[in-house]
Formats: sequence, C-alpha cells, structure tokens
Amino acid sequence: MNKRTREEEPGRGNSADDHQLPSADDGLAAILAQMQGRLDSVESELSHLRREVTSLKSETSSLRTENSELRSATGRLDELNASLRQKVRSLSTALTVASRNYEHRIPFLHVGHWIERGYDENQAEDMQTFQETLKENALALRAEETIDEVVIGVTELSWFQILEYDESLLPQIKEVLDGLHMHDGSGVFDLAIRNIELPDSLLVPLSAALGSQFEGLIMENNLSYADDAVRVVEFVIDTIGYNTRLDRLQWLNNEVTWSEIAPLLDAVIRHPSILTFWISGSCEEDTGYNVLRRLLTSDNQWEELHFRSNDIITQGRTHIPDAIASNLMLVALDLKDNHLNDQDAIAIAEALGRNTILQRITLSGNDITNVGWRALQRAVCDPSSLASIAASNNLCKVDGDELSRLLDGILVSNLVCHVRINVCSKMYTLFLRRHMEGSNAYHLSQEFGSGREMALAPVVLGAVIGSLKVGFESMEFMTEEMDKAELLPVEPVSILYELLKTWKMPELYE
Repeated sequence: MNKRTREEEPGRGNSADDHQLPSADDGLAAILAQMQGRLDSVESELSHLRREVTSLKSETSSLRTENSELRSATGRLDELNASLRQKVRSLSTALTVASRNYEHRIPFLHVGHWIERGYDENQAEDMQTFQETLKENALALRAEETIDEVVIGVTELSWFQILEYDESLLPQIKEVLDGLHMHDGSGVFDLAIRNIELPDSLLVPLSAALGSQFEGLIMENNLSYADDAVRVVEFVIDTIGYNTRLDRLQWLNNEVTWSEIAPLLDAVIRHPSILTFWISGSCEEDTGYNVLRRLLTSDNQWEELHFRSNDIITQGRTHIPDAIASNLMLVALDLKDNHLNDQDAIAIAEALGRNTILQRITLSGNDITNVGWRALQRAVCDPSSLASIAASNNLCKVDGDELSRLLDGILVSNLVCHVRINVCSKMYTLFLRRHMEGSNAYHLSQEFGSGREMALAPVVLGAVIGSLKVGFESMEFMTEEMDKAELLPVEPVSILYELLKTWKMPELYE
C-alpha cells in the first residue's frame, strides 16, 4: 500500500510531459537540412560556372575567327610590304640615276631682272650671289661628295643688312629642297638659313621639305620686322621636333626678347639629342643672362654652350661658376664679348679648381682687368712649386686676348686637351727658369725636405726625367712666347745634369 501511494504522488513519475529529450530522428533531419542548403549553394555556383564556360567558349570562338582574319590580313600586308620594298628599291635606283644625270636647268635671273624690280646695282649683286649659292647647293646634294653645309641665303652680304626674299627665286629654292628630299639622310652636314628674311611664302615650303636629313641647324640674321621672331621661333621648334638626329643648333644675330626665345629654349631642352647650342648677338639687357641661367640650370648634359655678344651682366649672381664647379659634362663654354668683370673671373677661377671635365672657356672681350686674368692664370697653373702645378686645373684652356700663356717666364696655359702633356709642359718651364738661375737643387730641397724624404729622391728624379722630355717636345709650339720671355729652351739632359750634380747626391752615396 505504501509503495503504491508513493508512485501516485504528484511530481514523482516519468511521464512524457516531464523533461522530454530530443530524438535521433530530429538530429538527422537538421543535418540533412544543412547539407541540402550546401548542395543548393554548390548547384548555384556550378550553374554560374557553366554560364561563364559557355561565355568563354563563345569568346574563344570569336577570337579564333578574329585571329584567322588577322592571319589573312597579315598575309596580305606581307605581300604588300614585299611589293613596296621592291618599289622603294626601284625608286632608290631611279633617284640615284637621276642624281647622277641631274642638270640644273632653272633659268638664271640676271642683273637686269633685279634692276627692273627696283633693286640698285649693288643689291642686285647680292641677289646674284644668292642664286649662285642655291645652284651650288642643289648640285652638291645630288653629287656623291661630302657636304659640310647646305645654305639657303648667302654667307656674307655686300650691301643688304638682310636679303629680301623674292618669289621669283622660289623655283631655285625648290631645287635645293628637292635635293634635300632625295638625300639619303646619312649626311652630317648643317642646314644654314643665313641672312635672308623668312616670310610665310618661304616658311611654308621650307617646313614641308625639312625632315631628318641634317644634324645641325643654323639660323642667322632672319628677322626683318618685330613680328618675325614669333613666326621664326615656331618654325625652328617644329623643325627640330621632326629631326631626332639633330645634335646642334645655332641662333645667330636674331634679336629676341625673353618671352619670344623662352619657348625655343624649352624645345631645345626637351630635345633628345641636341648637345651643342649657340645663341650669339641676339639678346640685350637681362635676356642674355636669363637664357644662360635657364640652360645651365636644366638637367641636360650639354657638351658645348656658346653665348657670344649677348650683353650678359651677372650682377653678382653665380650661376656660371656654380655650373662649372658642379662638374657638368660641359666641355666648352663660350662667353666672349659680354660684360663679365673681375668678380666673375675670380669666381670662375675658384670653380675651375673643382672641375675636371671642361676643356675650353672663352672670356675675351669682357670687362676683366689684370686682377681677374691673374686669378684665372693661377687657376690653371700655380707656378710656385711642383706640387702646386700638379694641383692646378691642367685640362681647361682659358681663351682671352689679355691672358698671357707665360707668367714670370713659366708656362701657365694648357696647350692641349691632355692633362699629362700640360703638366709636363708647365714643369719643364719651371725647371728651365730655375735652371737659368742655378736654383733647382735649392727649390727641390725646400719642397721635399730631408731625412725620411730622402727615400723619395730616386722617385723624384725618375718623374723629372719623364716630365722634362715631354715638356721639351711641347715647347715647339711656344717659340715666339719663349723668345719674348728671354727663355732659351735647353735639352732635358742639361737640367738633369744640374740635378745629379747638386741635389741629394752626397747624401744618397753616404
């Protein structure tokens, strides 16, 4: 009875309503639902991939068709190229034959023609010279000979300040331009447009004819009126832009303002191969210095820069010596006939002490006095000792009318672009001057001392022997200067005898 009573008490049974546990079927159903979701996702991805594969197959088919068409077009182009090559060879042969058989048949316009057109007799003479120049160049371009310069215009004028262009000369000019067209482009000549005005009626055929046939362009005295500068500058910019072979450009006696010349400078700086640039007699006031500064501070590796007669005044600015001291690739710098002064010369002299590349600097015709020239002389040779000579700039030649090549009877100029020859030449004159005074032994003792320096004596003598021989041979170019300085060159053996007799010999044999 008690047992039954306990079983019937509330809260003490194992009925389904109390703490029901999940069955195994429910867990399997959840797993199946999860897997079905994954299968649906994979099926969706597969469906997307099938569509992409179908699209790629379609694109592949299109590319195969396009490739087949391109192969067919390439075959046709190869056939056309072979045909064109054959035509070019035939045309080249025909041009060669035509050049060999060329005869200049353009009528020569005589003096009477120019008189009728309002020229006086002297001006007519310049027009005759112009025609003769055109004919010579037309013939030269078609001949198998070396050409240095093709000229459109005249090299020198007798009566005109600038040659007036006359359209009756256009047929003769076209003969020259046709010759340029026929030229094979292998020449290294300059195209020089000299002393002739350039109206549009001449610029248009010039622009159409000029390509990469030449390596140098010279523009000289081409501006008649104030508005000519912009047109001619644009012509030059276009011309050099078409010619990647061009490595030198000259702008001579064409006066321009900074705003007119600045676009040309930018074009020259951008050009891939122009390494030499001349601008002479073309700038006034501060324009000249601005042009120089723009080029010196650009990133171009110039070889030669020429700035003659451009009224350059530095006013204490140091772009010139700064460029020299920075050891640019520049080998020639021409500053003749400007307004550089002693301060500029001293700064340039100091800069030369740090330069090992510049071979020539031209400074004549400036406002430099003896103070500046002495500084420049000592930059290329300090003749106080052998060591100071070796430490000088023994490469750069300083050109100046006021610069003597001898300082106190000792050669200070660099004669050639060869360091060893220049050093030996200077040392020879130093030994020669001391030999005349009988003081070589004294000076060597002062420079090399005694004691441990004694071991250097054989080395010094060996170096002296080599230097004297080379220096003596180079003095054949200095006979006039040597005579003025009352220096009589002697054979190296005489100087060597003096050294062997008086310098360190007792000590060496002790």
